[in-house]
Amino acid sequence: MKRNFWPIGIFGFLFLMVCAVIATVVISIKNPIKEDDSYFSSKKIIDENINEIIKDQNRFTQKYSLYLGVNKSPQVDGYAKLLPVYMAQSNAQNARHIYLENKDNNHIYVKALCKQPQNLTIRIYMEKINTQQKKIDLGEMQYQENKGYFASQSFGNLKEGRYKAIFEVSYLEDNKSKKVFFEREVYAR
Repeated sequence: MKRNFWPIGIFGFLFLMVCAVIATVVISIKNPIKEDDSYFSSKKIIDENINEIIKDQNRFTQKYSLYLGVNKSPQVDGYAKLLPVYMAQSNAQNARHIYLENKDNNHIYVKALCKQPQNLTIRIYMEKINTQQKKIDLGEMQYQENKGYFASQSFGNLKEGRYKAIFEVSYLEDNKSKKVFFEREVYAR
């Protein structure tokens, strides 16, 4: 009598498909989608107001230029320029890396090139990329009148890895309070 292996092959194929579906479900449960909240709002609100947000950021960048310095005073060059969120993501491939040393007294500095930088309010947050950790609020940056830049409070002991430094800049335009957001990737080592 001749043996027929077709039923074994069909059941083997079905078994592999069931295992693949189970593996896909397990992987998706362990790695849920994390909503990007670069603008500190829900995706729905951002989608509804994206044109106004982009117009505000474009008007702001025409009047102001912000430059970043980590543990040293900010250099006014293209490498250290802070970009709005939507532009920072598109230019991330071309940006040089900025490193924070894993010590207790790190500082971040921002130099604002404009007529009255003291009228700006800058708040800084650090967010570890690709994790479920909450943002680390580093507080409001203080304007150093004699040095001409904003300085963060001392912070440290960040876990090694890639972070997104998010700058929330508040300013007045036509007697209305407005906010724009800037971000830059920072590496802790």
